[in-house]
Amino acid sequence: MTPAPAKKTLFVTATGTELGKTYVTCGLIRAFRELGRDVQALKPVISGFSPEQPDNSDTGQILRALEQPLTPDTIDAISPWRFAAPLSPDMAAEEESRRIDFDTLVDFCRARQQQAEDILIIEGVGGLMVPLDDRHTVLDWILALDAEILLVAGTYLGSLSHILTALSVLNHHQRPVGRLILSESAENSVGLARTAATVTKISQLKSIVSLERFSTPDCFSGLARSLIHPA
Repeated sequence: MTPAPAKKTLFVTATGTELGKTYVTCGLIRAFRELGRDVQALKPVISGFSPEQPDNSDTGQILRALEQPLTPDTIDAISPWRFAAPLSPDMAAEEESRRIDFDTLVDFCRARQQQAEDILIIEGVGGLMVPLDDRHTVLDWILALDAEILLVAGTYLGSLSHILTALSVLNHHQRPVGRLILSESAENSVGLARTAATVTKISQLKSIVSLERFSTPDCFSGLARSLIHPA
């Protein structure tokens, strides 16, 4: 009798915003599904969300990858904290006279971890140190959960400092990344190979995945397999 797969939670965060968290999340969803795994995904907090045009939002893209309909119920199920302003969550919430209750956010994610039968992907918001409220950042959110960290970063000029800072912060909290995913930047690109080589040399990190710009969906198959069956 084949044993049931071990549960796994992946938290997709980044060194900054607009670096490809949703691209990675959706790519992994499709790759895991092709491997026959049951996968669920959350984007609990999203800013810059328009109820009139949800299709191209991060939430909409994730629902398409999951092959779920885009309805008020499905949107609410994966993204309960939605804000209109394209600002950090604390600022976006303040503009609507709202706030994110950090404990409720953590409890929501833990409950979904318990409910997941196989793989749960949680996509963060913005970068690693983006504020969620007056006291908590995305880092605090990650530290509160038992999840493997996937850190997405670019290859733009200046990305090395951002990457090494994020790795240092996570190592300080004894939460090293499971994978650093380099997503090739459109402008000021230093290049995937040189960025990866420098990060490896300074941080000694070996688990680096490089994604060329406009990579085909097939590029996620190997990553998905390695996350299921780590070497």
